[in-house]
Amino acid sequence: MCAPRFRLLCLFLLLASPLCCAAQTQPAAQNDSPADSTTDGTAEISGHILSTETGQPIEKAYIFLTPLTNTTRPKTAITGADGSFRIGWIAKGGYTLTASRDGFVTQAFRNPDDHNPATTYTLTVPDAAVLASIDISLPSAASAHGIILDSSGDPVGQGV
Repeated sequence: MCAPRFRLLCLFLLLASPLCCAAQTQPAAQNDSPADSTTDGTAEISGHILSTETGQPIEKAYIFLTPLTNTTRPKTAITGADGSFRIGWIAKGGYTLTASRDGFVTQAFRNPDDHNPATTYTLTVPDAAVLASIDISLPSAASAHGIILDSSGDPVGQGV
């Protein structure tokens, strides 16, 4: 008496399994709209974060686009292996753009023609603009390199 029920259950599972697998392999729906469309716009900013000393790209640097009005939280990005970043869905307005990474000094984007490091630069973003090549150079944080010498000028141990 159990055998017909068991066969029926096996047949059901055999027929239903392709449907379950197909449902699991469906790609997730892509959402190309901003999370909060009431406060976001259609502009975008992209650029690179580079080492001041070497000019090499800095991977995994944090980028903060902070509105001057403080009405919304900053938008953030992390650079890729090539030092590039992209921030989209930006509303028009004034912003500061800052980059940071462990081992480097945090820097804000400045007008490339202004050589005064104390100058704060406001990045003005027009509606639906695409601002590319917004690059920031980060100087290395302080470090000491060299050989420790004793009073006679000979190297001491392995150094620090």
